[in-house]
Amino acid sequence: MGREFPVPSLSCPGSVDRVPQMASISRIDDGKVVEVANTWDLERTRNPAGALVESHAYGLSAGPDGHLYAVSMGVFAEEGPQPNSGALLRISQGNSEVVVPDLSLPTSVALDQAGNAYVTTNGLGAPGSGTVVEYPAVAGAGM
Repeated sequence: MGREFPVPSLSCPGSVDRVPQMASISRIDDGKVVEVANTWDLERTRNPAGALVESHAYGLSAGPDGHLYAVSMGVFAEEGPQPNSGALLRISQGNSEVVVPDLSLPTSVALDQAGNAYVTTNGLGAPGSGTVVEYPAVAGAGM
């Protein structure tokens, strides 16, 4: 029989401080990890349970306005992912902000040159329930 080792949970109590480079969007710059945006604080404010804080950012995409965009899968409570708790995020100046709330389990985002966002939803839903939803003019010049 193999030796068992405890594995720390990535779900941290809401009162725990964030671990560096965890719950963030980062880039590699000259071999070093550099944080671009902190998603921890956003997840703490969006989590209604307050007991679990998890960051599930997916589908990083560059917009024509020069900002990065990603989707947050949503709130993961003890009973599992909560529908309609996901969001489309705009990432700029080290922070992330919600630009489209109340998405159902989004898993990716793409933006065209006109600034329209295309978000896949129900990525963890029943087979055949996934959709691609267009959100017009999310990313535009001057934003």
